[in-house]
Amino acid sequence: MSASAKLTTIKICDNLILNSPLIAASGALGFSLQIGDITDLSSLGAFTTPTLTMEPRAGYPPPRSSETPSGLLISSGLPNPGLKDFIKFNLPELNTLSCPLIVNITANNSNEWKTVASGLAAEMGVNALELNFDWEAMHPPEDGTMQFPTSQQHLDEIHSTVAAVRNVCSLPLIAKLPSTGIESGEAAKVAVEAGVNAIAVSYTFPGIVVKAHTRSFKFSNVVGQLSGPCIKPLALYQVWRARNSVKVPVIASGGVMNAEDVLEFLIAGASAVAVGTAMLIHPNAISTISDEMIKLLEHMDVSDIREMIGVTN
Repeated sequence: MSASAKLTTIKICDNLILNSPLIAASGALGFSLQIGDITDLSSLGAFTTPTLTMEPRAGYPPPRSSETPSGLLISSGLPNPGLKDFIKFNLPELNTLSCPLIVNITANNSNEWKTVASGLAAEMGVNALELNFDWEAMHPPEDGTMQFPTSQQHLDEIHSTVAAVRNVCSLPLIAKLPSTGIESGEAAKVAVEAGVNAIAVSYTFPGIVVKAHTRSFKFSNVVGQLSGPCIKPLALYQVWRARNSVKVPVIASGGVMNAEDVLEFLIAGASAVAVGTAMLIHPNAISTISDEMIKLLEHMDVSDIREMIGVTN
């Protein structure tokens, strides 16, 4: 095994082993590899698709993004081709990846969850499913207003959904937990009890953009999802809570821009780290961060990256 591989190989579970702890976060590279000419895909530990649903979603009308101090708000409505077209048109291309393919999915009822999960499990090349448990993703507003559940209702839906998906799918399951509405440690326990192999935190945080001169909101859906460096302390907290609540691996995300950010998440308890906003700034960010990380670990005289996971002085 080469020195770099020894530094970076991470086991999430028996059927999901990464050659790098750096994952392309859901949505970072879209549903195709057209960006491959400016992205070193060989540097990816895994590739995560944007959220996929049973039926196609057109998403919200523009504008869909707004820069904030040290962050980015996105209100997309999760546009995607739907299960059938994804399998027919997108999956064959994604199957050429040299790294594991993680498909992020969501649905608004048990039958849809099971249909999407079982449909993907039947296809070659899908290595794991990431279950998106953000409430708006599962239950998009139909009349411009959101009906939010109680914490217990949300926890109950996570448990029943994981159990239903696990019953029809043997692929590794990753629970992508919401950033608000439920306590991350408790949600992690519920998801693991129901059968997931790993926990992913943090999700983006809700926010809004107000246009003072027109006395209006910027997004048609009003609410956007905040990502970028401004959420890193919140994401680090959620990783730490999940790590101290369950025994399965934790996949971190939230404001990762450089190698030191990655190591901070590992020390907080993450086994792998997803990079999102940084790749919107430069699609080859993971390759750059990977090179920086290996040099930093060698400088710290760390021979195995697993030595950094959940270890503080």
